[in-house]
Amino acid sequence: MSFAFGDAETMRRLFFVSALALIAATPAAAQLDPLSYGEAAASIGRTQVMNEAITRQNASRNAAATRQRARATCARKDALAAKHGNDDPRVKKLFSLCAQAGY
Repeated sequence: MSFAFGDAETMRRLFFVSALALIAATPAAAQLDPLSYGEAAASIGRTQVMNEAITRQNASRNAAATRQRARATCARKDALAAKHGNDDPRVKKLFSLCAQAGY
């Protein structure tokens, strides 16, 4: 058995091994299809749009909850002033914020 490249049998073996390697590499190359990258980018874009829509919906819900919480806190501002004293900086800030919000 000689491994010189001039031998016809060695050339056939080398060709067979090369062809086998090429066939084995084809599925891996198919995964690198540029169309797949485009589809992945489109999918990422759709996901981003959906996430932005969900964030907007949550923001509007959170804003409503914040307004309700602010209204309830401002309704208790006199009780908090009696508990902590009118000179407490937190109470002063609360009265200021309630006045700005119109409560």
